[in-house]
Amino acid sequence: MGLRTAIATVCAALPYALSELEAADGQRLVSLTSIDPTRQKRLQITGPDAAPPEALAGA
Repeated sequence: MGLRTAIATVCAALPYALSELEAADGQRLVSLTSIDPTRQKRLQITGPDAAPPEALAGA
């Protein structure tokens, strides 16, 4: 069940993520959150300079 949900999440968010990444001027971090009909809840895109991942913030 978990694998099906993960695959559905990627399939649902991928078109939105790709269109946003095509318009981006640099590297971006994409976080997929859930299966939802709205883009705002489906994924979050941030610039690594503006919001570095916690694992790299202290490096």
